[in-house]
Amino acid sequence: MRVHELAPEKVWSTRYDEINQFEKLIVGQNKTTILKFFLHIFKEERLTRFAKRVDDPARQWKISESDYKERDYWDDYVEAFEDVPGENEHRARALVRDSFKS
Repeated sequence: MRVHELAPEKVWSTRYDEINQFEKLIVGQNKTTILKFFLHIFKEERLTRFAKRVDDPARQWKISESDYKERDYWDDYVEAFEDVPGENEHRARALVRDSFKS
C-alpha cells in the first residue's frame, strides 16, 4: 500500500497503528505470543533465485513478470521496512534464534 502509493500516509499509518493496537489486545487478553519475522534476501541473491526458477521447469510456476517489476521498488520496500519500529538487530537475531529452540 505504502510503496505503490495506494493510499495516503494518513490512511496506512492509521492502519498500522490499528494493527499494533489489535496485537496488544490479543496478547493482553489471551496471553498470545506474536512472532514476526522478516527474512531478508539481498537484491542480487533474489535475481539469482529468479534465474533458477526460469531455468527449472518444475519451479517456473514460482516466477512471474510482476516479480521483475517489483524489483524496481526494492529501495522503497527497504525504506518502508526500516521505518518499522522494533528491536535492534542483535536482539532481533537472538529472538528469532531462540524462538526455534524446543
